[in-house]
Amino acid sequence: HERGSNARSGGGRGAGAIPNAAPHKVQPVAPWRRLLVLCLLCLGATGVFARAFQLQVLENDFLTREGSKRHVRTVTLEGGRGAIRDRRGEPLALSAPVDSIWTVPKALLASAGHVEAIARMLNLKPRDLTQFLKERENKQFVYLQRQMNPDEAKRLLAIKAPGVFAQREYRRYYPAGEVAAQLVGFTNLDGRGQEGMEVAQNKLLTGQSGSRRVIRDAKGRIVEDTEDAKPAQPGQDLALTIDLRLQYLAYRELKNSVSKFNAKGGLIVVA
Repeated sequence: HERGSNARSGGGRGAGAIPNAAPHKVQPVAPWRRLLVLCLLCLGATGVFARAFQLQVLENDFLTREGSKRHVRTVTLEGGRGAIRDRRGEPLALSAPVDSIWTVPKALLASAGHVEAIARMLNLKPRDLTQFLKERENKQFVYLQRQMNPDEAKRLLAIKAPGVFAQREYRRYYPAGEVAAQLVGFTNLDGRGQEGMEVAQNKLLTGQSGSRRVIRDAKGRIVEDTEDAKPAQPGQDLALTIDLRLQYLAYRELKNSVSKFNAKGGLIVVA
């Protein structure tokens, strides 16, 4: 009975046991494969280091210049024009700061809503402004309006239209008006003398422009000033020997006489 029991027990163990699997034999890697992988890794690393050396050493100056062209800009600082005064210091010609609005047409056209808002502030029809911008779409600098009142320019810039900027300029004013016009003369829109003392003493009156280098973001906005700046120098004032009070009296009498006698012109000499 005991032997039978052991036999049955042993038979049970034999039936439920998992037969031992044959051990898997690992195939060794061929030496040439290891050498090939090592060579490929070395070639890749060499290529990366060679490209880095080319960009950071050989082409560093070129890439720096190209990067600067896209982000670093030189902004011109206009020097104010000198004043013209009479012998007592009364102003005959003065320059006041104004702002001229300019744009990058392609950037502004990308936002139709801003085009409409800008058109309203400039008293233009949106379709006319759109057509104006499309005709100049490939340009990077186009004036929208010259010599605006600084307060009006500030309100326009508050719209934050893409590609719209302001440039500081100076507008010429003549407080004496026609009383001294034939002597003082006038300038054009860019502040260059055209007649009278304005052109005769243009070199003396003209200021020296300055500049500053700035960094702009992708939308053209100035985000940082660099230390590279040259301040603008205003022009010299010009003092004339005439007395505006006598000039006014002479002009009044001459104008009345020319009108009274229907003359083509007249002349008064004050000695």
